[in-house]
Amino acid sequence: MIIELSDDEIEKNEITVLGTASEEYIKKGGEYHDIVSCTGYKNTLSKAILGCRIGTVFDDRLFLAGNPELPNTVFFCEKQENGRSSQFYFGSRSFVFCGEDEYPIKTMISSPSVITAVKGGKGAVFCIIRDGSSYRISEGVSGIGCVSEGINFFGDSLFVSERGVESFGLRNSSHEKYLEHRSSYIDRELLSSGIPLENSKLAVWEGYLVLLIGDKIYLADSRQPVSEIGYEWFVLDGICAYEN
Repeated sequence: MIIELSDDEIEKNEITVLGTASEEYIKKGGEYHDIVSCTGYKNTLSKAILGCRIGTVFDDRLFLAGNPELPNTVFFCEKQENGRSSQFYFGSRSFVFCGEDEYPIKTMISSPSVITAVKGGKGAVFCIIRDGSSYRISEGVSGIGCVSEGINFFGDSLFVSERGVESFGLRNSSHEKYLEHRSSYIDRELLSSGIPLENSKLAVWEGYLVLLIGDKIYLADSRQPVSEIGYEWFVLDGICAYEN
């Protein structure tokens, strides 16, 4: 806190500072709760941040997750007085929890109004929504976890599950999420390839969704309408490394 004093106040040597404790401070019994006191984490905040392996940008802030020691924690950077984000500064209480730590966060998919954090195993989907100057968590569907990556494909939030490619539905304008399957046409080939879907990679290229697994690339065209059983896919195979 910075207090500016006038010359008159300094000469009189009479200074009175009044303040009100925040509701969060009062609810927690007047204790200062940082990442260490909330989780029992045995390292510093900088170590917690540097241990993250997943990142996305939302609301002009950098969000980080994926620290194996803090599997359900999402950190976000602070904003400066001019309203611009300071992506090198994370406050001691600039974090939220997505459920319990039994299942780790595997991916975060950013859209204009929400971050969708998908957990692994049979963990749930959580929505991170702006709430004033901070963020609140809304729990969504559960039972199907992410095994690899997630991506925003022209407004379609997708992730790879043990069954194939899943979506949260394009018709739902609220933050209540529900699942739709997107890879029905290629599921048999995906699941019988013998290559774990954990090794798959997602990207967007020239209007196509690119799913790379093994020596095959599966392409879904964003310009084609999505049917009830998902995208139509093109398959490129025989892709591997060659010696010159």
